[in-house]
Amino acid sequence: MAHFQTGEVHTALFPDGGVPKADVPALLIAARHDPICHRILTDNVRQYFEEFERRMIDTGRWTRPEDPEGANTLLIDWLTRHF
Repeated sequence: MAHFQTGEVHTALFPDGGVPKADVPALLIAARHDPICHRILTDNVRQYFEEFERRMIDTGRWTRPEDPEGANTLLIDWLTRHF
């Protein structure tokens, strides 16, 4: 299986450099203490959406199992504001 860097995929899919943005609101609930996916790894996600919100939750890798009430609160708040 081939391994591609993000930049290579963008260049292959969008040779003019412009990446189209989704026009639907998006929410990313990220774990503040995730040992695998550090916050900086999700910084570039906002480039794909017209309206993007990243909320941090004080958990390890598994936000919903580790803090179901906190994750649900963020999700319900976001859904209420957008839909």
